[in-house]
Amino acid sequence: MPLAAPLVLLLLSQVSAPAEPPAQDECVAASPRVELPAEPTAKEPVVCLTPGLPLTFSFDSPLAAGSVKLDEPEWFEDTATGKQMLTLKPREKLEAGKRSKVQVCFADGAAPACATFVRCEP
Repeated sequence: MPLAAPLVLLLLSQVSAPAEPPAQDECVAASPRVELPAEPTAKEPVVCLTPGLPLTFSFDSPLAAGSVKLDEPEWFEDTATGKQMLTLKPREKLEAGKRSKVQVCFADGAAPACATFVRCEP
């Protein structure tokens, strides 16, 4: 029986349910917490970056070692992965409106096995 879906708490950031394409207003009105569904959906949570401001994902399930995948690693001047956290520090200069993805997978067999977030610069 799968465990409860992992929760994600984003610190110093904003998250929202995505629209296609994400609007700048989404970042302003976003909630700092999102519950990941046990089953994959067509919509991935949108995470809006602020240049130079660290973005921390805090999960209630442990991350699988080496599971973090960044589509655009050059966007970040620093990254750190812990047992249940991922911190990304975006570079000061980011291209407005650009989108990319970050994926993490979980080590405990909880559903979902992995989560993907869409990153965008407002």
